[in-house]
Amino acid sequence: MNIDYAVQIVWSGEDGAYIAIPAELPGCMADGQTPEEALTNLRQVIREWLDVAAEEGRHIPKPMSVEDLARAQQKAQDALQKEIHDHVQKEVKSAVRNVINQIASLSMQGQSVSYWSYLRGGFQAGDIESVELEHAGAGTKRH
Repeated sequence: MNIDYAVQIVWSGEDGAYIAIPAELPGCMADGQTPEEALTNLRQVIREWLDVAAEEGRHIPKPMSVEDLARAQQKAQDALQKEIHDHVQKEVKSAVRNVINQIASLSMQGQSVSYWSYLRGGFQAGDIESVELEHAGAGTKRH
């Protein structure tokens, strides 16, 4: 029985021990006071996990190759980057929408304000006669 699975060993402050987890075997893990002890304990737990899976007729994953692990890590990193990108994009759109709505509200009230003063929060409604909006590097101004 091959037990050469990819293993991650992490410190758990909550458990006060090192936790060893094989990437391919869901729910399989072992602990120890040292990383070496956690790995030794994990070898036995993997054997037991595989025996139970075989007895229950469950699928037993093959150990990952270095290439499989690299692909899995890249896929996880790509997913995280997309999640971060989507979150930042959503937040920026929301912030821009809020700024535009607030400027529009001031404009509807007959007040004008410098866009940059508005962003700094240092304006007093009606203090400045024109609203200058620079459009993403285009340098356009609206009066």
